[in-house]
Amino acid sequence: MQFEAKLTLDGLMTLVAGVIAFIAVIIQIHSSSKQLQDQMDAQRDAEQDELERKKRAVATAIDFEIDSIYRTFVRSVKALFESAASEHDFAQRLVGKGIEWLPFTV
Repeated sequence: MQFEAKLTLDGLMTLVAGVIAFIAVIIQIHSSSKQLQDQMDAQRDAEQDELERKKRAVATAIDFEIDSIYRTFVRSVKALFESAASEHDFAQRLVGKGIEWLPFTV
């Protein structure tokens, strides 16, 4: 029994079909990898945007608290000193100035 190797039309078509299938699998793997990388990049960008949004929110809240403290205590104390500079009962006016409890939420 002798085996003679020759290229037939059926063999050639099978070889071409195998090459086409291999190329299709490689293209699909590359496409899936690219889509996964794009999803990971989008998720990372969304997480960074959320972190920046939280930082801005905290900074804004701290800014409002600082402004509230200035309006409540510092500005009124400056006016108290300016008005009491010409009066003799300066010490009594300072004793009368109380500071109420102010919750700091941030």
